[in-house]
Amino acid sequence: MSNKIRKPKTKKPKCPDMFDVVFGRNLVRWLGGDASLVASGWCWKNFSRAFPQLRTKAEKYFAAANTGDPAWAAYRMVRDCDSDRAWAEKVVAAAKTGDPAGAAYWMVRDRGSDRAWAEKVVAAAKTGDPAGAAYCMVRDCGSDRAWAEKVVAAAKTGDPAWAAYRMVRDCDSDRAWAEKVKGSERGKTCSGGG
Repeated sequence: MSNKIRKPKTKKPKCPDMFDVVFGRNLVRWLGGDASLVASGWCWKNFSRAFPQLRTKAEKYFAAANTGDPAWAAYRMVRDCDSDRAWAEKVVAAAKTGDPAGAAYWMVRDRGSDRAWAEKVVAAAKTGDPAGAAYCMVRDCGSDRAWAEKVVAAAKTGDPAWAAYRMVRDCDSDRAWAEKVKGSERGKTCSGGG
C-alpha cells in the first residue's frame, strides 16, 4: 500500500452557452490551474493574465467541445488571450452548437478574418442565429444584400423575422420580401436573435 496522497480526479466540464465564474473555476481546475484565483466578475482577459500557461490546453478544450458555444469561446480566445486567428477560424467553422455564424461575424468585424470565409460559415450554420449574423455582415462588413436576404429567408434557427426587419430598416431591403419572411415564421420557434 502506498502512502501517496491521491489528488481527486477533476471531471471535464461541459462547454456552456454562457460563460460564468463556476465554469471558469471548473475549467481552470480541469486544465491544471489554481481555481481559487478565479474571482467573481472575471473575464477572458483575467484568464489570459493569470493563466498564460493554460492557453494551449484551453484551445484544445474548446476545439474539441461539442456542447455550449465553442465558437464564441474561440473568438474570445483570439480577442483577449492572444490565440491564433487561424485556430479560431477552424473552431468557428467546425462548431455544431452555439452560434458559429455570430462568432464568424465578430471574427471579421474585430479580428480581420476574411469576409468570404465568414459568409460560408454564416450560410452553413444550423444553430445559433445565421439570419442575424447575415444582417450584421451587410451592415458592418460589406457583404452583399442579396446574399444576406437568401440566408435570412432560408434560416431555420435564430430570429429571421427580426433580421428581415433590420434588413429593411438599415440595408434597403424590400418590405414585401421582409413580410414574406415574417409570414413564413408563423408557427416556428425561435432560438436566438434580438
